[in-house]
Amino acid sequence: MQEDVLNKYWRITTHWVYKRRIYNIWYNMKSRCNNVLHHKYYRYGWRWIKCEPTWTRFNNFYNDMRKWYQDNLTLNRINNDWWYSKENCNWITNTKQQHNRSDSIIYKWKCIAEWSRELNIPYKTLSARVRYGWDMEKVLNSPVRKYIF
Repeated sequence: MQEDVLNKYWRITTHWVYKRRIYNIWYNMKSRCNNVLHHKYYRYGWRWIKCEPTWTRFNNFYNDMRKWYQDNLTLNRINNDWWYSKENCNWITNTKQQHNRSDSIIYKWKCIAEWSRELNIPYKTLSARVRYGWDMEKVLNSPVRKYIF
C-alpha cells in the first residue's frame, strides 16, 4: 500500500521532468547504450560504452549534471572510449560537439570546419582538397579559384 502511494507521489512530483530537454538527453543517452534497436547502438552499446550504474535513474544524472546544464548545450563525453559518468561528461555547444566527431579531419588541433571559418574558405572546398589527397599545407594555403559562369 505504502509503495503505491510513493509511486503515485513520485509521478505527481516528477511529471514536469518528462517535457524537459535534459530528460530527453538522459533518455537518449540510456537508449544509445542499452537498447539494441536504437539506430546508434552500434556506436555505443556495441562498443561497451554504458552509463554509470547510478545514472540509470534520472534523479542521479540530474543531480550530478544540472549545475552546468544550459538549454543551448549538449552532453559530451571527454574520453570517447569511456562510459558516461560524472567524471567523463561535460556540457558543450553543438558546434563544438560537431568538431568532436570521429570522422572530423583534425590538423594542428583544429578541424576542417574551424580552418574554414578562420581562413574564409568554403568548407566544401577544403574537404574536397583533402579527399583528393592534397597535403594539408597545400589544402590550407592554396587560393580559391573564382569561377565565372
